[in-house]
Amino acid sequence: MLTLVTFSLYHATGVLLGEVVFLYLTIPELARRVGVHRSTVYRWVRDGLLEPVTTVTGRSIFLFHPSTVAEAQRIRGSRGHGRRKPTTHK
Repeated sequence: MLTLVTFSLYHATGVLLGEVVFLYLTIPELARRVGVHRSTVYRWVRDGLLEPVTTVTGRSIFLFHPSTVAEAQRIRGSRGHGRRKPTTHK
């Protein structure tokens, strides 16, 4: 599911100039689209491999632009995340 986020743009005088609407992915949705567990996405953020949307104050809100899916798929492919290797029993 995409999350709809609306940003209101104000002039310094306090007059509303307009609103901008963006569609973003949540961590569970990004994880589902890439085929990994959501904890993997959190780890990629923590490790600096993916960058979530940040607020004006610099605080992460853990939403991602839809184009992040391709980047996350590249990370998954290069690191082997989300792919379990068969276990062998002796």
